Amino acid sequence: MLYLIDSIQQKNDYGYSDLIYNSVSDRRVKYLVTPYIISEYINRSYRIAGIAFSKSRNIKNYNYKRDFRSTDEFVKTRKYVLSSVQNEILELCELSPVLKNEYILSAIDNPFSLDFNDQLIISDAIQNELSVITHDRDFEKFSGSDIQFPKIFTLQK
Repeated sequence: MLYLIDSIQQKNDYGYSDLIYNSVSDRRVKYLVTPYIISEYINRSYRIAGIAFSKSRNIKNYNYKRDFRSTDEFVKTRKYVLSSVQNEILELCELSPVLKNEYILSAIDNPFSLDFNDQLIISDAIQNELSVITHDRDFEKFSGSDIQFPKIFTLQK
């Protein structure tokens, strides 16, 4: 989502935005987004803006909550990011169905998952028979040998 929506991050795009924009007109392709992905997008956008803020102000020993969240710049960032979720992400994608308890419990019980959000995304893909498009290297650890396991696509170099 960062590469697709955030113009600052588009310079780091490995081709994801092209992949999505080129398939939007294809009615067979449906993009679903989960609350976890939206949460990751929002939090990552805030963190990136906070780092840029700290660099522009030469803040030493930067602390996100102390140095950025209490500023007018954060308020502007928050308004922009939430607007992009509402007016861009949710316009392009549908929200995926809510995870059933069994899938949430499997995410909790997975001894190999260190990132709970990643595990929820995988569980969502399994429950709803979806594929995952990501640049997150954490997904490399998931093995596709399980019959139920979703396909994971990446454009990493």
